[in-house]
Amino acid sequence: MSETGSEGTAARIELVVKILGLVYSVICILWLVWAMIPEHRRRLIAMRVMTRMHSAATAAAFRTGHQAMALEISGCGENYSLPYALSIAAQQAARAYDKLRYTA
Repeated sequence: MSETGSEGTAARIELVVKILGLVYSVICILWLVWAMIPEHRRRLIAMRVMTRMHSAATAAAFRTGHQAMALEISGCGENYSLPYALSIAAQQAARAYDKLRYTA
């Protein structure tokens, strides 16, 4: 039984090594593709991502803020930490967008 256990362990290790090699290959290919994109296109892509992140964080902060208010009104306590964190994330995304926009 110890031989099958060690064979199983060896097979798992081999599988993990193959998966790590695949992940490394994918990361290298993605980095190469990103490096081949012209700078202005990369900036536009990053600006779109920041705009979407800002919109999503703003909407999530709005919804969670209303849920927190409903819980407070129902007497379940006061907890506005998540809406506050989401609004901070939205502001940071907006600042990142502005930096990308005004960078020459």
